[in-house]
Amino acid sequence: MKTLHAVFTGAAPKPFVGILNITEYRVQLRCEVRGASPKPRVEWRDSHGNILRAEEPQVSHRDGRYDITLLTAVTRTNTNLFHCVATQEEMGHVTEEEIHVPDQLFESCDGVGVIVSVFASGFSVAVFASLLL
Repeated sequence: MKTLHAVFTGAAPKPFVGILNITEYRVQLRCEVRGASPKPRVEWRDSHGNILRAEEPQVSHRDGRYDITLLTAVTRTNTNLFHCVATQEEMGHVTEEEIHVPDQLFESCDGVGVIVSVFASGFSVAVFASLLL
């Protein structure tokens, strides 16, 4: 009897992106890539393709698959469009999701505000509280 050992790879699915928080000066964005194998490189980019500074990725690994969360904080731009890009070079696979941050949220940066769980995955649920000073 022969035993077959196989490693299955999974192309990273389209990332989930959303607005996590509004601070005094910036809007914090969250990107989640789930169930990818091999481990992808995840980056935030602006509308011109420039890589944005981000926090250290949060990575969990289970059963050969990776879940990665990457946070960045952005300021107003000409387009307010931002892209989360997941790249698996070994497979030649790239997938991305775009998010548009409304101008009004940057205006809220002058006060205090919080947005929780706004994800672009076909539907969204938002809880927003704002106190302008």
